[in-house]
Amino acid sequence: MTPAELLIDHCLGPARSQCIYLFTRLGLAELLFAGPCKCTVLAEAVNVQHDPLYRMLRALSTMEVVKEQEPGFFALGPLGKPLVANAPNSVKAHVLHMNEEMYVAWGHAHYSLETGQSAFNFVHGQKYFNWLATHPDKERTAHRAMNDTQRLINETVVNAYDFSQVQTVCDVGGGHGALLSALLTHHPQLYGIFFDQKSACDLAQSGVGGPLPRCEFVAGDFFIKVPAEADVYLLKLVLHDWDDESAENILAIINRAMNKKAKILVVESLLPDWPATSIASLWDFHMLVNTGGRERNIKELKQIAKKAGLRPVSVKLLDGLFSLVIFESRG
Repeated sequence: MTPAELLIDHCLGPARSQCIYLFTRLGLAELLFAGPCKCTVLAEAVNVQHDPLYRMLRALSTMEVVKEQEPGFFALGPLGKPLVANAPNSVKAHVLHMNEEMYVAWGHAHYSLETGQSAFNFVHGQKYFNWLATHPDKERTAHRAMNDTQRLINETVVNAYDFSQVQTVCDVGGGHGALLSALLTHHPQLYGIFFDQKSACDLAQSGVGGPLPRCEFVAGDFFIKVPAEADVYLLKLVLHDWDDESAENILAIINRAMNKKAKILVVESLLPDWPATSIASLWDFHMLVNTGGRERNIKELKQIAKKAGLRPVSVKLLDGLFSLVIFESRG
């Protein structure tokens, strides 16, 4: 492609995203997972018109979400399989979450450029997490979306740190509980504390993120207080949801709860210093538009940790995108 052609192709991003979203929301992935099907049958099953559906499926075939095996007869493609709800690598919840209220916020991204504030707040009248708290169904989808995107790194985190001498681990802002579940499964000596808002505690306790034996569920606000005296505090993809001042406050509150030997394990998608070749740069602007947060490079993360009374112990790259940064108290 020429540069001009590539730019035109990039500008079709919203069309691609919404076609995938509609395909997912209508449950077409599940219908085609049962076997190839005529478009007319699919249209009747999901109560839409045949011609528009055919045109959408034809567009999706260019992305390998579906395959048109013969005119009007479709099968699920390789990129369609992860859209099935119960698939081992399902990203269905993530697709739904990214393409509803967040998608609307992107239409007002200029507000974020002009003010440095979240466009989501501007459009929906509430900050992202406050809005989720008043929309329980969307909050459940959001937690499942996090489970979709973070599933692959949980095992990496479990194996990236020596938990053999750890007795108690507190997952701060644990969301769906999948990381803590993996830790408790792999390390039978561990006792877990799951700390998040009550709605998240209820969701994790239901088992959506996996079994949580030997675990205490504590509902609360990490801007006020966290459980004291754990050996390890986990913060997986929490700090990037918040601006620098808020992230510093979270770390400072954990620091006040820690014993002298405790550690904080921070998992984040670190930005490279330069050049900005990582997809984390795109996630960074996404965080601004939707939560008001940001991705950080290691220097920026260490700076806010220092202000919170912490010092770095080590930095370990987990994969191509995520890193584990370990902090301890300076005090």
